[in-house]
This record gives sequence, structure tokens and C-alpha cells, in this order.
Amino acid sequence: MRSLFITLLVLHTAANSYAEELPSFEDFMIDYNNKYFCSNNEYISCMKITRTTCIESFTKAIHLCVAQKDTNSPMPSPVCITNNYIKFAKVNDKVVKSCEHIVAGITAKVIPENMPNNVLNLDAAQKTRTR
Repeated sequence: MRSLFITLLVLHTAANSYAEELPSFEDFMIDYNNKYFCSNNEYISCMKITRTTCIESFTKAIHLCVAQKDTNSPMPSPVCITNNYIKFAKVNDKVVKSCEHIVAGITAKVIPENMPNNVLNLDAAQKTRTR
């Protein structure tokens, strides 16, 4: 679960840098999740969910957390998104923990694509690997 949290935290930074080019933060996060996680057979198998469950659960979590975020905050809490995603997907903590290495691997591959600043890339990747 920590790896997913770190992934979402990294995405917050990436979304900020691309905010002017994207239709919305929600769309960016949903597209990212669908592309890198829900379309990854190893991740789906490990989490013991379907691609549809992955997409629907993450979408519901994003929408809920955006609706509940503090009006002074530009983005919802990554903890809110992660916790609600897991709740909506009905995945227990033991399964989530067993899949952290897959999340960390996906994150390590996609951070450079989504974060143009190499210093931030290295820092985020190191934090993901140490989880």
C-alpha cells in the first residue's frame, strides 16, 4: 500500500507540471491508473481483481476524494485515494502488501516518463524502492 501511496504522491507532482495541458486532474489520474496498473496483467492477477474492478474502483476513489478535499488544497490526499481504491476494490491488506513489489516496479519504470526533472525522478524512485 505504501508503494501505491508513493506512486500517487509522485503523480501529484507530475500532474502539477502538466496541469495546463490536461483537461483535469481526475482525468489524468484515471488515465494514468488505467494505462499503467489496470492494463498490467501481473498487477491485476496479484491484486485478484478484474480490469473492470480496477478501473471502476480507482475512478470512484478519485471522484470521492476530489469531492471531499479541502477547498484550500489543489488536489485530494493520496492517502484518501489509496484507501478508498482498496476499499472499493475489496482487496485485503495482505494481498495489497504482497503486490507492493509490482507497484514499485511499475512506478520505477514510469516515473521518468511523467516527471521531467531527473533529480525528482531519482528521489521518488529511491523512496519507492525502499518501501
